[in-house]
Amino acid sequence: MWPFDKKPTLYDLGRQLEHDQLSRRQTEALEMAADAQRKAAEAMESTERARREYMREKLRQTSGLSAAEPTREQILSACLSYRHDFGLLSEEDRKAVEFEAVEWLRAWRKEWGGNAA
Repeated sequence: MWPFDKKPTLYDLGRQLEHDQLSRRQTEALEMAADAQRKAAEAMESTERARREYMREKLRQTSGLSAAEPTREQILSACLSYRHDFGLLSEEDRKAVEFEAVEWLRAWRKEWGGNAA
């Protein structure tokens, strides 16, 4: 500001007013930019939520995670697809893998909207 022993001139007051107005415009511009960024982030979040919901629905429609219980052959086939050495495992290890496969199926059904097995 101004020294205390000197009164501001009209020129000084005009310069201070210009500075204040410029600062106010800069502040408004920054606030507008921040608001635009918030809106863009919200739009991106909304788009991402919509995309996830679309993908979830698409998976529900195409996943084949029906409520029907899989046959023993289907369980064994899935186990072999997951563990290529499935046929070489001991009986106890095969039973453990089969159990885990059915548990995963239940979890997927629960998570993706199918009925629990």
